[in-house]
Amino acid sequence: MTAMIRRNLCIGAVLALALSLSLLTACADTPAAGDIITFGRYEQDNDPSDGPEPIEWIVLAVDETAGRALVLSRHGLDALPYNTEQTDASWETCTLRAWLNGEFLTGAFTGEEQAAVLETAVDNSAGQDPWKRDGADTLDRVFLLSWPESRMYFAAKEDTLCAPTDHAAAQGAYLSKTVSVGGRAAGVWWFRTPAAGDQSAFGVPDNADWGYNGVSTAFVCVRPALWLDLNAGIF
Repeated sequence: MTAMIRRNLCIGAVLALALSLSLLTACADTPAAGDIITFGRYEQDNDPSDGPEPIEWIVLAVDETAGRALVLSRHGLDALPYNTEQTDASWETCTLRAWLNGEFLTGAFTGEEQAAVLETAVDNSAGQDPWKRDGADTLDRVFLLSWPESRMYFAAKEDTLCAPTDHAAAQGAYLSKTVSVGGRAAGVWWFRTPAAGDQSAFGVPDNADWGYNGVSTAFVCVRPALWLDLNAGIF
């Protein structure tokens, strides 16, 4: 074997190894359903002096064709009403939607991170409402899961349970005395689906079943959901 052939074989081997490592890295960086990732920051330990903490998200689904991933906050990040007034409120009109796509979006994410949060056509049709009422579809960057979506993305009702952060608890989030998640008291959290008339909305109580509260109820947690652009270079 000549020196030139040996040299070419060595170069080929090095290039093949580099390509393999590159592919492994790409695979490792691409999230899969069920993974926990961090993205953005929000006050969680109720100690503002140390700054906001990284937000943990559960990857619910990955759409490789579209290059996007659906994520849901792992914890209840805050305690807020679905609508500040106890009046008729749909997802389209509620104040929680405005907060998620305004104050939360701009406060929790840098400009680069905001660019990775995709605007999404959110389905509010009768198929998303157990009462079979049509609501106006919306375009949102950040949203809440609907009641049917929670059943689609969680294998068991118990998987829907979540714990409020210390910050959410300080804001008045309900804390269960009998149910815990990961060693922390479970809370309750909102869906975007209105229920039993537009003055109430569905959510997950601490028994992992599905119930509803008046829209102005302030002790229910918020678990934001969003679609992330997998090609934005954030993974």
